[in-house]
Amino acid sequence: MTAPALRITDLEIGYVTSAGLAPAVRGVSLTVEPGEFVGLVGESGCGKSTIAQSILRVLRSPGVITGGSIELSGEDVLAADARRLRGIRWSRASIVMQNSLAALNPVQRVGKQIAEAMKAHDGGAGRSVGELLEMVGIDADRARSYPHEFSGGMRQRAAIAMSLAVQPELLIMDEPTTALDVIVQQEILLTVRRLQQEQGFGILFITHDLPLLLRHADRAVVMRDGLVLEEATTEQLRTTGGSDPYTRQLLAALPRPSVAKRTEGGGA
Repeated sequence: MTAPALRITDLEIGYVTSAGLAPAVRGVSLTVEPGEFVGLVGESGCGKSTIAQSILRVLRSPGVITGGSIELSGEDVLAADARRLRGIRWSRASIVMQNSLAALNPVQRVGKQIAEAMKAHDGGAGRSVGELLEMVGIDADRARSYPHEFSGGMRQRAAIAMSLAVQPELLIMDEPTTALDVIVQQEILLTVRRLQQEQGFGILFITHDLPLLLRHADRAVVMRDGLVLEEATTEQLRTTGGSDPYTRQLLAALPRPSVAKRTEGGGA
């Protein structure tokens, strides 16, 4: 039986403060299967990004993992030494961050940055930089452009191309479309979905945008205050409204499009 692309079990994370350890993630368990699109949703500060950073062990001090386990395709991430971590990152799992402009070096051409990432991780499975850019809908000749010459959507596409350079088994997307307009959001997620169908990687999509999650994810994990409150398929959430009161409140808060009635005189 194939191991999940990601398995988190009873994960505990806190932040060290002058008053002691402040819990941020409390006993969280979740899985992402190969080819599955799982959305992790909740209010700001509930622990979503803390979990994302912990998966690849890039959580910075004063954050500390105090319990539980994280496995990528059956491999224990928390037990890996520094050398093995280098092999895990990008091959087992890669991450696309929210701020693509900060993630890309502003004084280096986009293509060179992708090429360096490929070189650092066994050559990128035989792909060229141009092929990777075209895979996400960017012309290959734009490899010579600098990040500031790309639109926000193009920068995010370039970041996705870089993250998929060595065909990871899990793609973590930490609120990657927050600063983009709704049309570009839709285009990017449709592109990622297409690539997932072609390559079979799992996706952990971290967001506070519930409508976006309901349109694209297979399954949703709802968090609040460091806890998982509910886990269900997006179809279940759309049809039943969720079983947890907090999930129901989130769904009830979604705007409902309506058509204004016209008066007899033709005014709206």
